Amino acid sequence: IYTENGKKCSDILTVVQFLHRFLQNEQAWSSRTIENILKGDSGLKTEGGADLFANDFRTLKGSRMTGAGFFADIVRRLFRADSPAGLEMKSIRNAEGEIGLRVHGASAYFGLIYVGDASAFRDLVEEHAAEVETGEEVIAGPLFPTVNRAGSDLQMLIGAKKFIEGWDSWRVSNMCLLNVGRSEGSEIIQLFGRGVRLK
Repeated sequence: IYTENGKKCSDILTVVQFLHRFLQNEQAWSSRTIENILKGDSGLKTEGGADLFANDFRTLKGSRMTGAGFFADIVRRLFRADSPAGLEMKSIRNAEGEIGLRVHGASAYFGLIYVGDASAFRDLVEEHAAEVETGEEVIAGPLFPTVNRAGSDLQMLIGAKKFIEGWDSWRVSNMCLLNVGRSEGSEIIQLFGRGVRLK
């Protein structure tokens, strides 16, 4: 959490709001966006003016599945839910800094937010993204130790703290960096010096 123009902001909040919007798929926004990306009409251009993803996703393009079909498959595989719905965000009582993410009505958590102050982040979400359901998980134990288990439902880890500290994971397939560091400092060096140690 940082302050910009006198307002509290968070890159993780931006991610949470995007996930909620994607999962709700209001007016088929998510399905249509997937279809546009596969048609080479993402709206993101290279310096030469070509669509950024024009030469990507060839296997997906060859499948002839519709955007709606891809969306349903993503909800099932990535988000561990039978049908789309809003996002639930639950602080894990027995695990400091952990916040579980799941689709409303689903039993399994698909994602884990790991932040220094989970309570402060939850307050920020309640203030700026009231549409996201928040609460506390009192039954489940810590989620982070389950990340590396074969068959784990967790598909997504969000937050910089674990990446700065460094940890071993055999399941990482994709990493995304969003606004890494707001000033020079040792934590930025640690992030690149440690990061995720792959098998």
